[in-house]
Amino acid sequence: MKKLFQPFHLVTLSPWPLLLSMNLLILMFSVVNWFNNFNYYMLLFSVVLMVLCLYQWWR
Repeated sequence: MKKLFQPFHLVTLSPWPLLLSMNLLILMFSVVNWFNNFNYYMLLFSVVLMVLCLYQWWR
């Protein structure tokens, strides 16, 4: 079998950058709502979700 070498590095596809970017958008909306005296439960949820996504990405 012939070995094929490529001059560049191919990385595997990962869902974590997309999930983290969507979570960051939710986090920003939650911070704006929190600044306008709405509840902070969505903010807590998005922070926890971001920590979980980061943990899964870096493990």
